[in-house]
This record gives sequence, C-alpha cells and structure tokens, in this order.
Amino acid sequence: MSHAFLRYASRAFFLQDLVAKAIGLLPPIIQNNLGKYDSLKKAFYLASHDGVEGDYLEFGVFTGASLAAAIHLSRRSFLPRQAPMRYFGFDSFAGFGKVTEEERGHQWHRDENFKSNADMVRRRLARLVDDPSRVRLIEGYYDSTLSARNPSDYGIGKAAVILIDCDTFTAARPVFEFIMPALQEGTILVIDDFFLYKGSSTLGVYGAFRQFERDLKDWRLRQMWSYGCGGVAYIVSR
Repeated sequence: MSHAFLRYASRAFFLQDLVAKAIGLLPPIIQNNLGKYDSLKKAFYLASHDGVEGDYLEFGVFTGASLAAAIHLSRRSFLPRQAPMRYFGFDSFAGFGKVTEEERGHQWHRDENFKSNADMVRRRLARLVDDPSRVRLIEGYYDSTLSARNPSDYGIGKAAVILIDCDTFTAARPVFEFIMPALQEGTILVIDDFFLYKGSSTLGVYGAFRQFERDLKDWRLRQMWSYGCGGVAYIVSR
C-alpha cells in the first residue's frame, strides 16, 4: 500500500466517519451471531480436515437459528466425512427456569426473552435434512434432561463440534458435566457469552467453564479464537 494512499486515508475524515457510521448501523447481536456462524464454519472445516467424526451438540437452541446454520455449514465443510453428521439440540424452550438472584438481576436474562416454540423449531430443522431422524431436539430444563444423565442416554457417542450458548452459570454447569463423556481429541467447543457479568470469574458461562476445566483429567483445552461480542472457541487435546 503506497505512502500516498495512507496519507490520503489518514486525512479523509469523511471516509472515516462513513465507516464508523456503517459499523454503528449493525446491531451488536447481529455482529455476534455472524461471528458465531463463522466460528461454526471454521470448526466444521477443521474437524473434517483432521478426520474428527462425531455428532454436533447444541445447548441453547432458542428459535433454531444457530442449529439451522450448523446444518448448512457442516454440509459445506469442503471435506468428506465417513458418516453423516447428527444434530442434537437441548433447550427448555420456556426460558431460564431456576436461576440465582445474581443471575436474575441481569437486565437481559428474563424468561420472556428466551421463550420459543419447540414444534416450530422442529419443523424448521426437518426441512433442512434428507433424514429428519438425524436432527433431535431434547426439550426440558437441564436439571431434568442433563443432570445425572450421560450422552449415551440419547444415543450420542462422541462429539465433533459443540456449541454452548446458555448464558448463565446455572444452565452451563450441567452442560459441561454432561458433555465430558462425549469429548475426544479434536472436539471443538464454541462458547458464547464468555465474558458476561462484567467478566466475573464465578458467574455466567465462564464461571462454569473454570470448574469444567479443573474437572478435566484426561484432556487439555487450547483456545483457538474469539468472535463477536465475547464468544470463544477451544479445542480438546491430549
């Protein structure tokens, strides 16, 4: 890039203002979701590149947007898979349910903000696959669908990619406990909302992640990238 262009760009205030205004028009939630979908695309590519077979697990389905994106993007991972991927989504579809007072105090974490129609999501996802049995939604609060259960209870073997998008410590803690038997070398964890609650090390998803990391005995976690407004990706390794 020439010095002349750099001098021009540094003085082109109207152009700088235009770029700032254009970025400001994009709502942060859209920016975050675009980053999340890009993260899934990279995760599916890397998993297929390294021959990591297994299922896709998602915790925090809401309207099914991320799960629909995962179905599209996994089919476009550019490298062949030995077996078709299966997709498992876990959500109450009724909001957060039981949370702590600290979690309830967050301005965004209200049940009415996260209620959705499970049947509508099922219909949406069924149209995206040739075999609807490859997509399964497990409906219910995590204290009943995950606690004291194993992935094998739902026919899940190993996971290739896992998306955790459930915002609170109360929801995330049973998720991290549940996924442990499904981990394998090369499993990629995409974790949303990693820095909520003012970066607290005890609240939110990060608080649950810290306990999860301490509980792991056979695996190490290496951070791969960050995205959006506070999402991260980790890979499971020896």
